[in-house]
Amino acid sequence: MTPSGEAHSQRSVSRRVVGIIPARYASTRLPGKVLIPIHGYPMVHHVYQRATECRSLEAVIIATDSPRVATICAQLGDRVMLTGSQHQSGTDRVAEAARSMAADLIVNIQGDEPLLDPHIIDQLVTHMQAHPELPMGTVGSTTLAPEDLTEPNIVKVVGRDGLATGFFRTPPPAPVEGHTLRHVGLYAYRRPFLEQFTAQPPTPSERKQGLEQLRALEMGISIGLVTVAYDALAVDTPADLERVMAHWRPSKAFLDE
Repeated sequence: MTPSGEAHSQRSVSRRVVGIIPARYASTRLPGKVLIPIHGYPMVHHVYQRATECRSLEAVIIATDSPRVATICAQLGDRVMLTGSQHQSGTDRVAEAARSMAADLIVNIQGDEPLLDPHIIDQLVTHMQAHPELPMGTVGSTTLAPEDLTEPNIVKVVGRDGLATGFFRTPPPAPVEGHTLRHVGLYAYRRPFLEQFTAQPPTPSERKQGLEQLRALEMGISIGLVTVAYDALAVDTPADLERVMAHWRPSKAFLDE
């Protein structure tokens, strides 16, 4: 297996809308979390199964820098690509994987949400297809609780007129214009913009907040925002894993096995 090569052979097919799951093994807060077993299968495999249920995605692929992750996922039948290890963000890894795929629209799917709702991805893709002028799109949820506003581990997005106009972890010093929502870490990119975005260095506000989507706003890019009522459960800590297990519901693919 070589970098940027698929872990198992696949017929080369033109794909217009693809989902890519960046799966870095050396997670800072919870190392190896993408391989944490949930009901006998790695977390990222559950994400992959749910993503393949999306009607809008013509292909789904796991992009990882870890030969171990690549081998385990390939053995489970997942489509997987081994990428370079130099990437600073999941978006950089997605961009590398996307270069080998004939796709017009690329969806960045987080590898740490084993309870992913496929319909949310379909809604995002549908929105991007209805608005070809948008270079990028993301999702915000109405499930934001008042106490979440001061919780830095919960990212907030400000929406106005169907666009994401700001992102923050802690409340900004001045009131914001628009609706504040809980940010759901799904992104859709037009191919040209994804290349443009990853070629730009991190911006000051991006470094300060640790939110790379702020780079797009500072580039003057319009980010489409889909509003949903969806309580995303990402796994960053052991406590997050306990919450996922408490809300566990198997995917259709899991039930069919």
